[in-house]
Order: sequence, then C-alpha cells, then structure tokens
Amino acid sequence: MTPFQVAPTGWRVHIPPADEDLDEEGFQAPDPPLPRGNPLFWVAFAGLVLGPLGFVGWALTGPHSTNLPYLLAAIATLAGFVALIKGLPERHDEDDDGARV
Repeated sequence: MTPFQVAPTGWRVHIPPADEDLDEEGFQAPDPPLPRGNPLFWVAFAGLVLGPLGFVGWALTGPHSTNLPYLLAAIATLAGFVALIKGLPERHDEDDDGARV
C-alpha cells in the first residue's frame, strides 16, 4: 500500500483524466445577491435568527432573570415567521408544476 493511496482498491473512485476539461464553457455562476430592497426579507431573517438566539440566551441565564428576554424572543420569532409567510406570492400560475431552476 502506498502512503498516498486515496481509497482502497475495492472502492469505485472516479479519477478524471488529465486532459479532461471540467469547465468547457468557462462559465462560473455568480453568487446570488441578498435582496437589499426588500425590508420584509430582513425582518424575517432577523426574527428567525435573533428569536431562537434569544431563547438560548434566556435558557442559559435560567430562572435568575426576568421573563422579558423570553417574551422578546417569542415576539421576534413570531414576527419573523409572519414576515416569511407574508412574503409568499399571493397567487400561483395554473401551469406551474414546481420549482424553477
């Protein structure tokens, strides 16, 4: 066994030939940008991230704190969920049969 063997010989491993061009067209898809002009997205994002983090923070402080962090975390999570649902389209096309890739 050589020290640089990638996998045991019984495994099926694809090793591309050296002359195989993996990127034939030279196209590299750009990263999708975050929606900057949509405040509803940011409300949903903040509520669904900061709300559960607030629950974790309240759980770590335990019964030694007031219920205010619990209440704020619950409101933030609920507001994020409502904003997420509110951002869904009002209607769908009749011929729409799934996701668009």
